[in-house]
Amino acid sequence: MAWVLFSTKKGKELKIKKLIEDFINNKPELQNKVRKVLVPIKANNAKGGMRATPLFRGYIFIDMDIDDDLINQFRNFDLKPVLKEEKNQNEKHYSYTILTDEEIEKILALSEKELEKIKNNSPFVVGDYVEIIDGSFKGLQGKVTEIYPEKSRAKLLVNILGRETEIEISFSYIKAIFGNKK
Repeated sequence: MAWVLFSTKKGKELKIKKLIEDFINNKPELQNKVRKVLVPIKANNAKGGMRATPLFRGYIFIDMDIDDDLINQFRNFDLKPVLKEEKNQNEKHYSYTILTDEEIEKILALSEKELEKIKNNSPFVVGDYVEIIDGSFKGLQGKVTEIYPEKSRAKLLVNILGRETEIEISFSYIKAIFGNKK
């Protein structure tokens, strides 16, 4: 089994995922060829709270046996395998885009974190690294230690004058930092 990347219509990922799962469940011979259909989600701030939307718009990941006949059947659901070009000496060859287990684990971890944001109705989760973008602490970076979604506030651990200090601040005064952990 391998994780194969498919492209589809943007905005239709969750609907097509459901159609594929129903198709597989109705065909017993396919149930051992397809293990999982995945549409990773992210949290978006919308009216009335946080909402789930696809993390990678227009893409679906399927853990499956690589079977050209099955992949061709998926084309009936507006799914097309994403191909990558490989060059062997002077000839071009195209193959399916296969994701490694490590890549999928990272995507699943990110998706789980986003689900927690939706569950807590907060754009941040405990452990996020953020930067203060407004107010008297502007420019400081810190780690979220507590979330108060009902007040739209977070408690941060920041370094002020060489000491770790907890401050409580509004969500509107902070932004997430990606890849920069201090």
